[in-house]
Amino acid sequence: MMGFDPMDIECIRIAHEQGLGVGRPAEIEVVGEDISEVNFHFRQTDNAVSRVGKQFWFGPLKALQFLMFHTPIVYFFIFGSFLYHDYLWWPIEGKRRMRAIADTEWYRLFQSYRL
Repeated sequence: MMGFDPMDIECIRIAHEQGLGVGRPAEIEVVGEDISEVNFHFRQTDNAVSRVGKQFWFGPLKALQFLMFHTPIVYFFIFGSFLYHDYLWWPIEGKRRMRAIADTEWYRLFQSYRL
């Protein structure tokens, strides 16, 4: 439904191969509505934060990983994420996306769930 093959995702493929679950959609019995043609066209992209993070975890800044992620400095990243998502992304992009799906059957179903 997300638009990509789960077996192309390493952790899902490994779990499937080790018998920890089923990763191949063809091997999953779906009971209920036919979802075989549903595709939400999800895409995985990097943003500025993930690109910088990858430099600290896997790239040339790896030597600084402990300082940046295992000390109180990490709270600056958390605060930055809060500011970005709550005061920039949500008002500019998030609300527009929610309005675009507000009249769909999926959205109404989600709204009917009791939290």
